[in-house]
Amino acid sequence: MSEWKQAALGDLAEVQLGKMLDRKNNQGEYRRYLGNDNVQWNEFNLDGVKEMRFKENELERFRLKKNDLLVCEGGDPGRCALWEGEEELYYQKALNRVRVGEQLDARFLLYYMMYIGMTKEIRQYYTGGATIKHLPNAALKRVIVRYPSLRSQKKIAEILDAYDKLIENNRKQISLLEEAAQRLYKEWFVDLRFPGYEDAAISGEIPLDWAFIPISEYAQVVKGCSYSSGEIDVTSGIPMVNLASVSSWGGYNPFSERVYSGAYKAEQILDKNDVVMAMTEQAPGLAGYVARIPRYAAGAVPSMDLVCLRPMNGSKAYLYGTCRYGNVSRLLSPLANGTKIRHLKPEAFDYTKILVPPVELQGRFEAAVAPAFSVIDVLYEKIALLQKGRNNVLPKLMSGEIEAL
Repeated sequence: MSEWKQAALGDLAEVQLGKMLDRKNNQGEYRRYLGNDNVQWNEFNLDGVKEMRFKENELERFRLKKNDLLVCEGGDPGRCALWEGEEELYYQKALNRVRVGEQLDARFLLYYMMYIGMTKEIRQYYTGGATIKHLPNAALKRVIVRYPSLRSQKKIAEILDAYDKLIENNRKQISLLEEAAQRLYKEWFVDLRFPGYEDAAISGEIPLDWAFIPISEYAQVVKGCSYSSGEIDVTSGIPMVNLASVSSWGGYNPFSERVYSGAYKAEQILDKNDVVMAMTEQAPGLAGYVARIPRYAAGAVPSMDLVCLRPMNGSKAYLYGTCRYGNVSRLLSPLANGTKIRHLKPEAFDYTKILVPPVELQGRFEAAVAPAFSVIDVLYEKIALLQKGRNNVLPKLMSGEIEAL
């Protein structure tokens, strides 16, 4: 590593904080912008992108360009992703935009930030109290970057990017399979073109043998495990599916489980295809939204911010489809209340009704989507292996232990 140099990030790149949302100076045209919730590690979540006003003289300053690195100031300080899109998007004050100079490759910097996040080296730059940490603009500029020649940077980035391209391809396949399941759900249970619909007797707007019933009468509601700070993120215990495991607007966020050492009940142990619902709105599109437990996460328990919904006489796949693809989550989300952080109360399940078709039809739907869900579970496991491989080679490349020839 003798040929490597080091310098403060602020000396190698332009580091700029995003636009502050100023209600008193709310002028200009509405533009789409990214906030903290939209930036994950090495990826963007573009569901639920918001808008705010930008004045004409602010557009050039805050518009994203290809190879801009966006770094979270709070939440998970230092979390970052590289913008490679072409669409018009801006960014707000929860994010710092890093635009590299001639000495740095943008993708190399992304992986370097992932490396110091993985090794926790970045924590020395955090500000804030014991519980809330930040990486403000001035601190981010002080982050020491160790880097080889530009040619070696590009080679290192190519090696690591090969893993990430395979990961992204698997994620795209997962998205396509989810979309296929969603289309089938809509065809059968929204458009009512289910098998045998031509001969079905209709009462009002639904078939005669269908009914609207409260969620609590259709599914058992199992509360998650309460925990203290000393029982979470420990060295040994049971995996815990938590609020971070539910993606905004629904879906499972794989490999987000934490380790829990506290007490739990047998009914709280999650099984494959169980449906968990977020009860806390820490970010838009969480409270009332659901995820399906993949095969690899079976045996985990849910955290206190989640409930597990298990049909008492029906299909997990149908319940998942109704909550994820139907309108149940949109009905439940507005019922969350609270001052700073909104919570959904279990009583909401007593008066929020879902459309329930005959058990036999639910079973046919489950059989139809089961192959897609099984492939999704395999793809999750492939992603895990690829991430493990990338994370094993990342520190060796960044420390110079392995030379990128």
